[in-house]
Amino acid sequence: MDELKQRAETQLGIIESAYSIKILNKGEIVSLIAGKLKEKRQILMVCTSLNSWIASNDIRGEAVIPINIVLSYIDAAN
Repeated sequence: MDELKQRAETQLGIIESAYSIKILNKGEIVSLIAGKLKEKRQILMVCTSLNSWIASNDIRGEAVIPINIVLSYIDAAN
């Protein structure tokens, strides 16, 4: 696994642990993030935004994060 993909996977795993949730489309999100971003800082920005989105939407249990949300954070990070 390349470094950017591993970083995104790790950060999303931390979010899952922090909120006791399971992101069902985590693999798709990791692939999008690693495929569209080139720097660790950008990945941190996207994952921080996802963390805030999850917290503000009171996500619990198993969750599917809308891809349009992920893409909007990726666009903002670019």
